[in-house]
Amino acid sequence: MAGFLLSAIPLAGIFLTPVIGMIADRHGRRVVITTCLLLFGIAGLASAIAPSYEMLLLARMIQGVGGAGLLNLSLVLIADHWSGTERTTLMGRNDAALAIGLVLMPPISGFFAELTSWRWSLALVALTIPVALVAALTFEPHRKLEQRSLRAHLGQMQIAAKMPVISATLTSGFVLFVVIFGVFLTILPIHLDQTYGLEAGARGAVLAAPAVGSIFAAFYFGRLSKSVSRRMIIVSSGLLISFSIMIMRSTATLWILIVAALIYGLGDGVSIPSFQDLIATSAPPSQTASVLALWTSSVRLGQLVGPLAAGTLLVWTSTGVVMVIGAFVFCAVSLFWMKFPLHLNEAKSK
Repeated sequence: MAGFLLSAIPLAGIFLTPVIGMIADRHGRRVVITTCLLLFGIAGLASAIAPSYEMLLLARMIQGVGGAGLLNLSLVLIADHWSGTERTTLMGRNDAALAIGLVLMPPISGFFAELTSWRWSLALVALTIPVALVAALTFEPHRKLEQRSLRAHLGQMQIAAKMPVISATLTSGFVLFVVIFGVFLTILPIHLDQTYGLEAGARGAVLAAPAVGSIFAAFYFGRLSKSVSRRMIIVSSGLLISFSIMIMRSTATLWILIVAALIYGLGDGVSIPSFQDLIATSAPPSQTASVLALWTSSVRLGQLVGPLAAGTLLVWTSTGVVMVIGAFVFCAVSLFWMKFPLHLNEAKSK
């Protein structure tokens, strides 16, 4: 039952994020981001007061709709207002902010749960409601550049998604999140228990280590992009992820595994904003929100598929084998980008 609650948010995002992106392209950012903030906050309150499991699950799914739109539109707003190295820098800082939130929110919500109850910890997200009011009052109104039918918009969205660089980026993002949620978040805790005998608290501390590397890398992603080509960043960060997974699988020394986890976080903190910036650069201006929504859906799908695939493999193999498979799969993705014709997009972004 807990698994359904955890999957409710990403599941809603997979199917509805493209719709949210299309609405943002057709009717403007302000109405969509305000609605998503309200949905996220109100659904959080509904989760806190839900009288039954079914109502809690429904509220979580509605919260997932709002959350998916917010993740997507934060990238869209950056793509709308900045370009070149400024956009690249802000993409990195956006991912660093998300990583900080992921690190801070569990202990904060846990603290509230211990002081009061689990219901109050779910109600914390109601803070997005006043933010929605600020967005409604301060965001610029939508400026209609052209009138297009829904069919025409969907047709152009499909054409954009078939562009080689966009389709390659969407696929790479999917695989990256399969590895993150399958190998690192699903298999590694089992590996830590079987190999080192770590209790739940100690395993959680090890799993938090990559966040440090990820935050550091994401904050300095803009500086890195000024001196290193996009191709080199994508390939190097991917190989770094694959290499660190192999080290974590092979070592019998805990401190070496923790160092490898930090290195994994460095690769993770660079790979994600690299792909986000690439897809924002490649998307046609009239399709920015729609194409970035496809990115959000693809990584949400990876978030769901990863644990299922890793768990299935674990039934037939071992944690070490699953980790090796994950490392080799993402290594193949990284090597693919060595030959991908990125020069046209790099010229476009400058």
